[in-house]
Amino acid sequence: MLDVLVVVEFEKLDKLEVFEAHLAKRSIKSIEGEPFAYYGSSETDGFATRTYVIETIKEALKLVKFESLKLVLQIGDFEMERLLFDKFEGDFIDIA
Repeated sequence: MLDVLVVVEFEKLDKLEVFEAHLAKRSIKSIEGEPFAYYGSSETDGFATRTYVIETIKEALKLVKFESLKLVLQIGDFEMERLLFDKFEGDFIDIA
C-alpha cells in the first residue's frame, strides 16, 4: 500500500469547501489541523496513483476560481514532486 500526501498553496481561491468536498469524494481527505494538506492511500502502483491524484485535483479545480496553485505531492517512498498548475495548458508542470 502507498501513502499519499498532498499539500496545496492557492492564490485567491474562492471556494475551498467545494475543492475539499471533491477531493473527499475521491478518498483524498483533509488532514485535521493542517490547512491545505490532504492524505490518502492506494493499492495501485505509483504511476497509477499519481495519475489518479493529479486528475482528481484537476477535476476539483474546474469547480472553483483561483489565481494560481502550487502543489507538493508525495507518494510512498517516491521522490517528492513540486508542481505548478498552468491555467493556459490546463495541466501541471514541474517546478524546482
